[in-house]
Amino acid sequence: MTGVDETTWKSWCKEVRQGFVQRNLPALPIELIPRNNGNFLDNRCFVDHFNALTSAYYSLHSQHLVQAREMTDLRRDFATLSCRNERMEQQLIESNKLLGRIGNRIEVMTPTKKELSDKPTEGYKHELASSNWTRMLKSEQTRIKNHHKKLKKFIKTMLFFCPEYPNPRPESVKELVQWKRDIAHTARVAEIALYQCLDPDSKRRKFAFDFTSSHPLVKRFENKDDPLNKELPSNTPSSVQMYFGATID
Repeated sequence: MTGVDETTWKSWCKEVRQGFVQRNLPALPIELIPRNNGNFLDNRCFVDHFNALTSAYYSLHSQHLVQAREMTDLRRDFATLSCRNERMEQQLIESNKLLGRIGNRIEVMTPTKKELSDKPTEGYKHELASSNWTRMLKSEQTRIKNHHKKLKKFIKTMLFFCPEYPNPRPESVKELVQWKRDIAHTARVAEIALYQCLDPDSKRRKFAFDFTSSHPLVKRFENKDDPLNKELPSNTPSSVQMYFGATID
């Protein structure tokens, strides 16, 4: 077919096969490479590959060092947070124990909320009935009694200027916040009305407790024949009216 003898044909095939192997030697599997000394390869291509592998290795090694340092810092931070958490848990346990002891102490020493709300004089009577009262000096007993009278007068005077008697203390914690706000608002309204009645022109306000205990017009609030006569709010409980000496219809 080629017009050459067999020897020339075999020589051509050998040269073509050897040229193909030499040109494609880096891409051929090792088992397909003829085992003879007639194949030569430029090793510069392998140098480029080894340089690329070396750069990749150094890059991965640097990333490994950075991640190892970050992991060390994370372990240290975790250990610190664990110690702090243990200390906070211990402090919480101690606080709960302390609150429990304080709550038990208060429950033993003071009347219940219901007793204080139903009987306005319960706190004063509780002090009079305590064992410490008999051991007090007469001067100390007189001081407490006078202070109670001034406090009673102050509360009654403030109630004269309240639009309504405050609601009882709620048991719910959610309602307690709003109840305290309502109490503060009612007290502020009563204080402003008191100052406007007793001292409307004065710009300097005295403390309401001292103001009501020394002002001469306060006595006129309880005189029914006086134009300045005041009445307790219409929703004032009967026990409170009796405590303040008001007439119950």
